[in-house]
Amino acid sequence: MSYLLIEKEGLFHIEDLRNSKIQARALATDITYYFYTQSINSSNGIPLYNIEENLPKDVFHPDKEVIVAIHGWQNDFSSPFATNIKLAILNKYDVNFIIVDWGRIAKMNYVTAKYSVQEIGKYVGSFIENLASTYDVPLWRITVISHSLGAHIAGVAGTVLKGKIGQIIGLDPAGPLVSITDLAYRLDPSDAQFVQVIHTNGGLLGLSSSIGHTDYYPNGGKRQPGCGFDITGSCAHSRSYLYYTESIGNNQFISRECSNYHEFFWRRCHGRFSFMGGYDTHKGITGDFYLNTNGRPPYAKGDA
Repeated sequence: MSYLLIEKEGLFHIEDLRNSKIQARALATDITYYFYTQSINSSNGIPLYNIEENLPKDVFHPDKEVIVAIHGWQNDFSSPFATNIKLAILNKYDVNFIIVDWGRIAKMNYVTAKYSVQEIGKYVGSFIENLASTYDVPLWRITVISHSLGAHIAGVAGTVLKGKIGQIIGLDPAGPLVSITDLAYRLDPSDAQFVQVIHTNGGLLGLSSSIGHTDYYPNGGKRQPGCGFDITGSCAHSRSYLYYTESIGNNQFISRECSNYHEFFWRRCHGRFSFMGGYDTHKGITGDFYLNTNGRPPYAKGDA
């Protein structure tokens, strides 16, 4: 089994997962937390290493909600996933926004990144716990938005916090080398009070299985329109956070509950409707939901 990654147009990096070796063990010092608000929104924000020393109490507002974003493999705090969602949320909502940067480990080979998920997740869970304790923030007011391997890091952090986080949004949780039966190493519904998952490249870079309270499968959850001959799956994998980013501003991603995409495609589904994504996620409904999107922005069709 090999993992294929586009580095830049026309060039590919191939990693043999059978023979790759773990290059490093993740340490707490491998992680930096970048803090932003509507008034602190420069590209670098405030880098945090220690809650008490690095985050002044006149900057963090405990009466406002806390959003924590966790990127995936080969990314860092400046990746499109993190910056797109940060800008979309802070443009509309007055919240405390934190990006977890585990880029030093994430930019190593996939095997190293994947097998660092549990350690990184424990560190992130401890960070959130210290933040909540220091500023007296209820865990239910904290949302974690995560992509790819970051979704499983969010799951481990949620386990550390005994599932008391308000919600985790998993954007195309990573699939390679992830066992669906091993809940200790992946995102699952017990990790937060509400877990929403958006699948866009299931079976290649993402998981196909339902692993949240609510799972959304745009265009069937495997391939995405407008991605062309997406041999590596990177385009479809990225669509999860692009759809989510669009949903923050004006959520028109209307989906229909159904047993599978085939039934949905032929309009044989008569289940409930739900909105995929959004800042105020549709928590009052659970199950598997399907929808179609456009191949270019705006992605939402506004119907199901």
